[in-house]
Amino acid sequence: MRHSSSRHSVALLALCAVCALLMLASCSPRDRVKAEPLDANLNLAAAPFTQAEDNSDLIYGVVPPKSELISDETLGYLDGVLASRLAQTPSGGSYPGSEATESCALSTVPQPRGTRGRALDYWSRVGQCAGVKYLLVPVVSYWSEREGGELGSPKPASIVIDFFVVDVNEVSVIDTYRYEEQQVSLAENLLTVDKFVKRGGKFLTARQLAAEGITYSLNKLGL
Repeated sequence: MRHSSSRHSVALLALCAVCALLMLASCSPRDRVKAEPLDANLNLAAAPFTQAEDNSDLIYGVVPPKSELISDETLGYLDGVLASRLAQTPSGGSYPGSEATESCALSTVPQPRGTRGRALDYWSRVGQCAGVKYLLVPVVSYWSEREGGELGSPKPASIVIDFFVVDVNEVSVIDTYRYEEQQVSLAENLLTVDKFVKRGGKFLTARQLAAEGITYSLNKLGL
């Protein structure tokens, strides 16, 4: 059956619009409705950054395969970025960073790998040791460093960071957010033009992506 060329054009335009929306959803950091700002007087502190070796290191979720190993220096850098952001939040709150919980994280012994609820139990006990009601747990689930330079990269940086807000007394998660991004060139995805221009047309390192991701994720958590 023949269709008029005008009907074909309308169908093609509709198909293009759907494809554009699907590309936007797949290439942008996972999003959701922004959380309401949390109470500025909330008894909350951040745990030290860790890197998940397998799924048991996450309170829940899946660790992507083939992640690169992060140095202790990089974990310390991420702790510093998070602490700086928590020290003065948009809602007027000020929360301690990992300096308030690091000693408890080192002294608390986790249950054996494979134990059900291992990560939630461990972080709840860390928070109880630190004397806070809520513990913000940041975990790097995937890390791949940029190859090449800032003006051209055959393999851009890619990261996945999970954030969990734990009620340490109830041993439960009250909120969570996963930030994931692999930077792509403008030619590969025109839908990222605003972000690409904002970054000066440069390919960022994994650290730089993570710093952006920390701020973005805390906004989504209302912190």
